[in-house]
Amino acid sequence: MRGVYFTYDCVSPYDADELRTILKNVLTANTVRRQRIGLAALQTYKICEQLARDETHASQLSEHISEMKRLNRFGRRRATTSPAQPQPTTQQ
Repeated sequence: MRGVYFTYDCVSPYDADELRTILKNVLTANTVRRQRIGLAALQTYKICEQLARDETHASQLSEHISEMKRLNRFGRRRATTSPAQPQPTTQQ
């Protein structure tokens, strides 16, 4: 198997500051995309809730709304785990 080998002076055409800037920009772009997707999902959910108030749409949208509630990752609180109680040991 042949590999590609680099010497240390030609590993990257970018210096560390440029790479940090690129990483920061990518993280910011991903955050903006995620927020836009979340906003669209929230708007869809709220529209479905409003449509479900009408009797004609309620039967069709009830499954969709319950599935959206189930898949919601942001509105749920995290389950708190209580610290494990140590079992009392009996000494003989």
